[in-house]
Amino acid sequence: MSMPCKSAAKENNFEANVKIQPWQDKKIVSYGPLLFCLPLDGEFAPGREYTPGFQDATYTLADSSALNLRLAPPTIFTLEDRPFDPSHPVDSLSLTGAPLDPGGNPYPVRLIPLGASILRKVTFEAP
Repeated sequence: MSMPCKSAAKENNFEANVKIQPWQDKKIVSYGPLLFCLPLDGEFAPGREYTPGFQDATYTLADSSALNLRLAPPTIFTLEDRPFDPSHPVDSLSLTGAPLDPGGNPYPVRLIPLGASILRKVTFEAP
Protein backbone atom coordinates (compact mmCIF):
# COMPACT_ATOMS: atom_id res chain seq x y z
CA MET A 1 0.00 0.00 0.00
CA SER A 2 1.41 3.41 -0.92
CA MET A 3 0.73 6.62 0.95
CA PRO A 4 0.30 9.85 -0.96
CA CYS A 5 2.91 12.46 -0.11
CA LYS A 6 1.61 15.94 0.28
CA SER A 7 4.16 18.74 0.05
CA ALA A 8 3.44 22.14 1.50
CA ALA A 9 5.51 25.25 1.05
CA LYS A 10 6.13 27.32 4.12
CA GLU A 11 7.12 30.92 4.30
CA ASN A 12 9.06 32.29 7.23
CA ASN A 13 9.48 35.96 7.90
CA PHE A 14 12.57 37.07 9.73
CA GLU A 15 12.87 40.58 11.06
CA ALA A 16 15.97 41.96 12.71
CA ASN A 17 17.62 45.28 13.32
CA VAL A 18 21.15 46.35 12.54
CA LYS A 19 22.97 46.60 15.87
CA ILE A 20 26.22 48.26 16.85
CA GLN A 21 27.41 46.42 19.94
CA PRO A 22 30.37 46.71 22.27
CA TRP A 23 33.03 44.01 22.08
CA GLN A 24 35.94 44.41 24.50
CA ASP A 25 37.02 48.05 23.99
CA LYS A 26 35.75 48.21 20.39
CA LYS A 27 32.45 47.96 18.48
CA ILE A 28 31.02 45.33 16.13
CA VAL A 29 28.11 45.47 13.67
CA SER A 30 25.52 42.69 13.45
CA TYR A 31 22.23 42.00 11.74
CA GLY A 32 20.29 39.14 13.30
CA PRO A 33 22.76 36.29 13.83
CA LEU A 34 25.26 37.62 11.29
CA LEU A 35 28.40 39.54 12.13
CA PHE A 36 29.41 42.06 9.44
CA CYS A 37 32.86 43.21 8.36
CA LEU A 38 34.58 45.65 6.04
CA PRO A 39 36.35 43.70 3.27
CA LEU A 40 39.93 44.87 2.70
CA ASP A 41 41.88 44.73 -0.55
CA GLY A 42 45.00 42.61 -0.56
CA GLU A 43 47.67 41.04 -2.71
CA PHE A 44 47.61 37.23 -2.97
CA ALA A 45 50.81 35.20 -2.96
CA PRO A 46 50.93 31.40 -3.03
CA GLY A 47 52.56 29.79 -0.02
CA ARG A 48 53.96 26.39 0.75
CA GLU A 49 52.50 23.56 -1.35
CA TYR A 50 51.79 20.45 0.71
CA THR A 51 50.48 18.29 -2.09
CA PRO A 52 49.36 19.19 -5.63
CA GLY A 53 46.34 21.45 -5.35
CA PHE A 54 46.72 22.05 -1.60
CA GLN A 55 48.82 25.03 -0.55
CA ASP A 56 48.94 27.93 1.85
CA ALA A 57 47.85 31.38 0.73
CA THR A 58 49.38 34.62 1.92
CA TYR A 59 47.61 37.96 1.64
CA THR A 60 49.26 41.33 2.13
CA LEU A 61 47.08 44.32 2.95
CA ALA A 62 47.04 46.71 -0.04
CA ASP A 63 45.79 49.85 1.76
CA SER A 64 45.65 50.47 5.50
CA SER A 65 43.50 53.64 5.37
CA ALA A 66 40.37 51.82 6.61
CA LEU A 67 42.05 50.31 9.66
CA ASN A 68 41.41 53.29 11.96
CA LEU A 69 37.71 53.86 11.32
CA ARG A 70 35.54 54.73 14.34
CA LEU A 71 31.88 54.05 14.99
CA ALA A 72 30.95 57.29 16.71
CA PRO A 73 27.30 58.06 17.46
CA PRO A 74 25.18 58.46 15.46
CA THR A 75 26.74 56.06 12.88
CA ILE A 76 23.85 54.30 11.14
CA PHE A 77 24.05 51.29 8.85
CA THR A 78 21.29 50.55 6.35
CA LEU A 79 20.45 47.14 4.93
CA GLU A 80 20.83 47.22 1.14
CA ASP A 81 17.86 45.90 -0.78
CA ARG A 82 19.27 43.31 -3.19
CA PRO A 83 17.54 40.35 -4.83
CA PHE A 84 18.38 36.93 -3.38
CA ASP A 85 20.49 34.67 -5.61
CA PRO A 86 20.77 31.10 -4.26
CA SER A 87 24.10 30.60 -6.07
CA HIS A 88 25.60 33.59 -4.18
CA PRO A 89 23.55 33.92 -0.99
CA VAL A 90 25.94 36.24 0.87
CA ASP A 91 25.83 38.78 -1.99
CA SER A 92 22.19 39.50 -1.15
CA LEU A 93 23.05 40.96 2.27
CA SER A 94 25.15 44.04 2.83
CA LEU A 95 25.06 47.15 4.99
CA THR A 96 26.02 50.67 3.99
CA GLY A 97 27.09 53.39 6.36
CA ALA A 98 29.75 55.99 7.06
CA PRO A 99 32.00 55.51 10.07
CA LEU A 100 34.46 58.29 10.83
CA ASP A 101 38.07 58.40 9.67
CA PRO A 102 40.82 59.61 12.05
CA GLY A 103 40.13 63.22 10.96
CA GLY A 104 36.46 62.93 11.98
CA ASN A 105 35.17 62.83 8.39
CA PRO A 106 32.51 60.35 7.22
CA TYR A 107 34.07 57.42 5.33
CA PRO A 108 31.40 55.60 3.23
CA VAL A 109 31.68 51.80 3.47
CA ARG A 110 29.81 48.65 2.48
CA LEU A 111 29.90 45.89 5.10
CA ILE A 112 29.36 42.24 4.19
CA PRO A 113 28.82 39.07 6.24
CA LEU A 114 32.01 37.92 7.96
CA GLY A 115 32.23 34.61 6.08
CA ALA A 116 32.17 36.33 2.68
CA SER A 117 35.66 37.84 2.98
CA ILE A 118 39.28 36.84 3.44
CA LEU A 119 40.95 40.07 4.56
CA ARG A 120 38.57 42.04 6.74
CA LYS A 121 38.06 44.57 9.50
CA VAL A 122 35.55 43.31 12.03
CA THR A 123 36.03 45.60 15.02
CA PHE A 124 35.86 49.37 14.92
CA GLU A 125 37.29 51.89 17.32
CA ALA A 126 34.84 53.23 19.88
CA PRO A 127 35.03 56.94 20.67
